[in-house]
Amino acid sequence: MLEFYRTRDCEACAEIRQILADMVVSHRLITVEAGQPVLGLPAGTVPPVLKDADRVVVGGPAIAAYLSDLAALVNEWRYTSNCSCSLFIDDE
Repeated sequence: MLEFYRTRDCEACAEIRQILADMVVSHRLITVEAGQPVLGLPAGTVPPVLKDADRVVVGGPAIAAYLSDLAALVNEWRYTSNCSCSLFIDDE
């Protein structure tokens, strides 16, 4: 599950939240206090931060780019997993 860490005054976070909502993927929104260390993130990491398993992406532009790549992968997976790969024709 994706974890999105943000502060209350984050200007770039509304766009990132919208991208996550549009992707319809499981994610957790975690609001943290500015300047406070965040458990589970590398020391000194400042929100906005997206955590995807062991990968940590920092900063609005980097997160948006990562989510763009992830959206392409998710869309491809959804297309191929919903596609009927066999066709049965009964001539009788």
